[in-house]
Amino acid sequence: MHFVTTLAWFSDYQPLSVKMNDIGESVVVLRSSGGFQSQRMIRISASGEVRWMATFSEYPTVVEGFIPDGSTACYFTCSTQGNSGPLVIGLVDQAGGVQWTKRITYTPNANMNAFYVCVGFDGKLLLAGKQSSNVFLMKMAADGMPEWFRLVTTVPPDDLGVGSALYGIEPTSYGYMVVRNTAYPARTVVQYHALDGSLLTGYSTRTLAEGVVTKSLNFFEIGSVGDEITMSGVYYVRNTLFNQEVGRPCVTTLPSQQPGECFFGSEIFAEMPVALSDLLVEDISVASFLPVPPVSDIAVNVVDLPLTPMSSLCAEVGLEEITSTSPSVIYDPGYALATVRGILPGQLVSLHNAFGQDLGTWRVRSNTMDVSLDNLPSGPVLVTVRDAQGGLLLSQKLIMVR
Repeated sequence: MHFVTTLAWFSDYQPLSVKMNDIGESVVVLRSSGGFQSQRMIRISASGEVRWMATFSEYPTVVEGFIPDGSTACYFTCSTQGNSGPLVIGLVDQAGGVQWTKRITYTPNANMNAFYVCVGFDGKLLLAGKQSSNVFLMKMAADGMPEWFRLVTTVPPDDLGVGSALYGIEPTSYGYMVVRNTAYPARTVVQYHALDGSLLTGYSTRTLAEGVVTKSLNFFEIGSVGDEITMSGVYYVRNTLFNQEVGRPCVTTLPSQQPGECFFGSEIFAEMPVALSDLLVEDISVASFLPVPPVSDIAVNVVDLPLTPMSSLCAEVGLEEITSTSPSVIYDPGYALATVRGILPGQLVSLHNAFGQDLGTWRVRSNTMDVSLDNLPSGPVLVTVRDAQGGLLLSQKLIMVR
């Protein structure tokens, strides 16, 4: 494990992102504590050696750094006019030499931001990003010139004033896979593209309803080994009657076609190939590269720390670790919330006040339940859990604090 401690040059900077490729090369992006007015990027080798540093000051938007798997080249992307400016992408070699920097403007609308870079199975560079409410894909030649540019959106458009988030692009033998989340309704959209950018197929997650209970999947991270794509996210179970929701981590591996799972459904897309004549490509310079100081005047220290044995995360942060399935109640006075754990579907959870009055009874539909106590006065509240036949499993008194 390496910790990078910064001295005089970076005393007012905060880490913004860290990206690492499959051979351990990483790029760290820092921003000044005052915001995005100045950002710096550091290239670090697999052994922890600082290869080079660069500063970005003229262009205040977020700088993203990428070192694609199987590559030693570092690409960076940023925008020249906040989030509404044209796209800037550059290539820097291991030694800190700038090979090229391009500013690319899509003439009808300059709003472009690239969030992901990958090298496809054909060895070509591909960018994925947002252009207004559309997702764009752009393949680039080795000299940074675009080879094709495509826009893809859902029908109707998914960005109705809220926006959609792009979560990743992975190369495959047949092309590329893109994952994003959209709004209205909230869902994860998966797109499969051929090497020429054309859409092969696509689908999205959907919400299932069982009475007042809804169930849905929302994915945020993707990774691939060959054509096998793995996504991780959250499985949500929501009680619409009591406005209570429980989320659990989930991981799934997807084939290169719509899964047969009930949580996935069809999605309608619109493809918009863009003529290269609609793109204005300019050679520019956006970054100043700083020499790594000699040992006598070091600006970055890389400190090796010994690895300690792994311990329970719950123990580290002082939380209760769940080790059994017997019912229990945790009271959070800050949110006036009682969380009932270790329960089973079909069981009954009830609330009673100090006078024995029934404040509500709910049938359990999952292994945890959040019960809002927000409208109750200060004083004792009794939480009980019974099985489907009425047998008492838990009786616990909570003292409400206002």
